[in-house]
Amino acid sequence: MAFLIAVSVNAMAQTTPELEARLKAERAALDSLKARIAAEDRHLQRARPASEEEMLARLERDMTQVEEALRVVQSTSRELAQQIGITEQQLRQAQGQLKTREQNMARRVRERYKMEHRGILAVLFSARSFGNAAQRVRYLSQLADRDQRDFQALQAARKRVSLFYAIHSSQQRRQQILMQRELANEQGLKRWATDKSQILKQRRISQNK
Repeated sequence: MAFLIAVSVNAMAQTTPELEARLKAERAALDSLKARIAAEDRHLQRARPASEEEMLARLERDMTQVEEALRVVQSTSRELAQQIGITEQQLRQAQGQLKTREQNMARRVRERYKMEHRGILAVLFSARSFGNAAQRVRYLSQLADRDQRDFQALQAARKRVSLFYAIHSSQQRRQQILMQRELANEQGLKRWATDKSQILKQRRISQNK
């Protein structure tokens, strides 16, 4: 059964390295699911038994195994649907945080442009005193430091949104495979039930002759 990752709805609860680890786990779960399905298919596609008795016994075993696999798929699919909902909430939150940071950064760029257009020297020379000029120098230095921090925070926010997109995409792909597998299992059970019914019918006919 593909494992699920317990996560908080609060996107801020997870750091970028934690999100990267979560994405890695999601992709591993997807690969594991594909490998398990491939193994199940190989098992079901083995050579057809020669005798009617062996065929009936095999149908019974295969139907039991597929019924169990179907229950697992349905349970996993329900749990994954809940997790996809959580990821979608986290993605929307991360997108909101990114939009806020982008708006703040744009405002800061406009402020910086106005100051540079006016001229830093003009800002300094317009100071009322030496102390006031020193204060403005410190402010300009703090402004540059803040711009750098804001830019780094913006890049981190973009990275988080990208990771949430990738996680969501991987989860949706896994959900799609599970839904396809559920349908295939249900169709297989119907087909094998028909085969079993025909074998039993032929047996009754033979016994009545």
